[in-house]
Amino acid sequence: LFVNEYEEVPFEAITYLTGECNYGGRVTDDWDRRLLMTILADFYNKDIIDHPRYSFSPSGNYHAPPKSIYEDYVEFIRNLPSTQHPEVFGMHENVDISKDLQQTKLLFDSLILTQGGGSKGGGGSGGDTTLLDIANDILSKLPGNFDIESALVKFPVCYEESMNTVLVQEMQRYN
Repeated sequence: LFVNEYEEVPFEAITYLTGECNYGGRVTDDWDRRLLMTILADFYNKDIIDHPRYSFSPSGNYHAPPKSIYEDYVEFIRNLPSTQHPEVFGMHENVDISKDLQQTKLLFDSLILTQGGGSKGGGGSGGDTTLLDIANDILSKLPGNFDIESALVKFPVCYEESMNTVLVQEMQRYN
């Protein structure tokens, strides 16, 4: 409506509607809202109209598609890189290194946890026993199948109680 009804695109109004009304209501921290508005400023500005293939990143890999038909937009999206580089989010490439280090540490910490720490030499079943103990502990904490019939008596599915419908559907899905 704003784009079609006005001679000039009211970027300030569109930014406000998107950042403060649509998404802003879900963002509770003032710094996060400020970040959101700053990011939107990169996407909602006059340059995106004035410059064809307006670039959203320094490399130029992420740019506005040319005006076209729906199928061309879908193809444009399919041709985007399958993994997002930090530059598209306005971050330095070292962020990838930091993320990879954190994921590697998490992987190795998980592997060490499954190995156990007790047995040295001999059988080698200590890690398997630890793993089995962990699995049994998790299984003991999980509920069994939910009895849907008794739940329907306690929480009847009716128009006035829509949450009961959701509850029964979730129980079926869980089972």
